[in-house]
Amino acid sequence: MVIYMATRNLHSSNTEKLTTYKHMSTEKLIKKYDNAALDHLIEKAIEVKGTLKEVHSKNNIYTLYISDGSNKTYILCEMQKDQIHKIPHLKIGDKILVKGILKGHLLDIILLNCIII
Repeated sequence: MVIYMATRNLHSSNTEKLTTYKHMSTEKLIKKYDNAALDHLIEKAIEVKGTLKEVHSKNNIYTLYISDGSNKTYILCEMQKDQIHKIPHLKIGDKILVKGILKGHLLDIILLNCIII
């Protein structure tokens, strides 16, 4: 969690304007994480499709937790503030596609500045 807190404000880009570097399923991203093959994707905009497992909010910052359903590893997607209006329309179990900046991983994989596509 320390890496997440230390890097969360370093990248303030509007992700919508960034070119997607890689498209992946949640399962594929988690498999790369398990094999420690994520380093070349750090600080890149990636799109990930998965199942919404949880939604958390703290200080008006929303984080979506997505997974493929068979892993204990989640992808934590901290949302851009301009995406807040989309959150009430989401339901746990929905298949969603998000785009965000890959920041790293500890127990989970962390994407910042996420948008829902």
